[in-house]
Amino acid sequence: AAPTFKSLPMRTPVAFETAKYEGILRKLSEFGAEEGAAGEVAAACNGGDPPGASSIAALTTYLESWPVDKLFPLLDLCRMAALRGDAAGVTREVASAMAAACARSVAEAPRLPANLLTAGRLFCNAFRHEIARDAFVLRASEILDGLAAAASPDAKTPARLALATAILNVSTRVHASSDAVAECAPRAVSVGAELLLSCPAEEDDARFRTLVALAQIASDGGAECKSLAKDLGLGDVAEALRVSGGSERVRDAAGDLKLAMSR
Repeated sequence: AAPTFKSLPMRTPVAFETAKYEGILRKLSEFGAEEGAAGEVAAACNGGDPPGASSIAALTTYLESWPVDKLFPLLDLCRMAALRGDAAGVTREVASAMAAACARSVAEAPRLPANLLTAGRLFCNAFRHEIARDAFVLRASEILDGLAAAASPDAKTPARLALATAILNVSTRVHASSDAVAECAPRAVSVGAELLLSCPAEEDDARFRTLVALAQIASDGGAECKSLAKDLGLGDVAEALRVSGGSERVRDAAGDLKLAMSR
């Protein structure tokens, strides 16, 4: 029988669904956010009523105007708002401001560890809601460029997992063949390759998600993505991990990548 995929197709985006609202609100207040506005958005994220127009307007203003070193609690609040979509006041305009702030937060080196983590998680969660996803996909290459810093060996484990999940969520959309996704898919492959080479063996989740993402993109992304994966030596990496990749699911996902590249 012909070999079959063990982990593909992967079509469901993975999100980071828990938050410590108290800590987020405390930091926002410290940075000068209007407490009522931030509190209203947080309450909506937590299942309360949708925030009022003035609270959403305040949030959008902060996203557009706050300096890079103050963005992380805002990105963290937006990460939860992205999961709730309309119910947390996320319109196209708000989603677009979120995506722009996410890109800006990781645009320049040295990137703040808190920004790498919160921007990565916000990017992931945006894929759970169509309006947010569309806004973030338009900036996906730019955001992935910034998040790629989490593939460096000195990055923190949670930031690496957020980056692996970001690449995984991009891969869930490659089959939909929109121009914006097609444009960022090669970037996702190169960042994924970098991450795979730097990811310690004990970080099983990050390794697994990266392998599944790369296999999905190689399977759905057409000739350009497949030949880029080959040029980056991912066939050899996949074979090595298939043979001795630690956990069974990592070995299986490495086998999927090898199979996707050979088809």
